[in-house]
Amino acid sequence: MIQEIEPQYWIAPALNSGNTFLEPMQGAHLKMMGVVKPWAPPRSYGLIIRLNEQGDILYSMHSRFDGKNHGVTAAVECQGHLYVLAKGRPTILRLSIADAERSLKI
Repeated sequence: MIQEIEPQYWIAPALNSGNTFLEPMQGAHLKMMGVVKPWAPPRSYGLIIRLNEQGDILYSMHSRFDGKNHGVTAAVECQGHLYVLAKGRPTILRLSIADAERSLKI
């Protein structure tokens, strides 16, 4: 692999993936012949976990396997909204915490 493939296409975690046919087809989020491959982990991911004051997990939010908001590097709550930096896109996401918790039935 080291001699034949450029380092940016090696099988390794990445802030985003699926941008070129040169990337390894190892992610469950990839489709081949119209079928989503279920057997391999994605190379990139998006995850936010909300904790209570004791550090217990209240809930988590994930980017879908075919989502684009991967490479989450920061999140902050401000005035009832959650702002998330997804470096893999790159973008800043804004989510109403009340709407999210309502949809999760918290």
